[in-house]
Amino acid sequence: MLHERRRGAVLLVTLVLSVLVIGLVIATLTTARTTNRWFAYALDQTEVLALAESATEMRQKLLLEEIANFENDDVLLADRTHAITKDGEHITVASSVRRQDIADGGAGDELCIIDHDGASVFISYYQITGRASIDGGNAQVTRTIQVAKTPLFQYGVFYDDDLEVLPGPSMTLAGRIHANGSIYLNCEGTTLTINTPHMRCTGELFRGRKDSAAAPAGTVRILQRESGGYRDFT
Repeated sequence: MLHERRRGAVLLVTLVLSVLVIGLVIATLTTARTTNRWFAYALDQTEVLALAESATEMRQKLLLEEIANFENDDVLLADRTHAITKDGEHITVASSVRRQDIADGGAGDELCIIDHDGASVFISYYQITGRASIDGGNAQVTRTIQVAKTPLFQYGVFYDDDLEVLPGPSMTLAGRIHANGSIYLNCEGTTLTINTPHMRCTGELFRGRKDSAAAPAGTVRILQRESGGYRDFT
């Protein structure tokens, strides 16, 4: 009788342990499956977010090109789609643009400011939204950019590269001078006068010819903002 009770107790303990082990295995498998699903979801969300950011970046580049080409709002603010190739697969993403009104002194959607050279600059803001959707995942990225437009008629000379001023007879340049590069100043035995304190370049200012290392010729005189007089550039 006692032996049978012991056998029954051992059987009961074995059964309980078996149930616990099976439950632990099921819980482990469930946790592993849930973790895998979570990681897959996180990877999908990361991928779709990257695609939405790409859509925003592509639309910003396109928007700036269209503004530079003087497109009207029907073009600037139209909804667009963009094609992205990933691992040989073509994915379509979308983007939209809207203007943002400017408060505190702004006139509608544009604000005019005067820069340090006295030139008028027109500031406007655009909100760009990129959207992407893959495998049920969706993402949206919004970015606000500032666009500054400076009318070129305010400049006497505006050059989109290295600027070389090399006159034969004596010459006087007035008005704002700007080059998206370096500026080379020289003249052939005469006088070049820069009659403006607004001479700017994104590169360097050189005295001489661009295509020659020969000693500078002639006289180059530059107006000084502080004194209002001229100084020879040697």
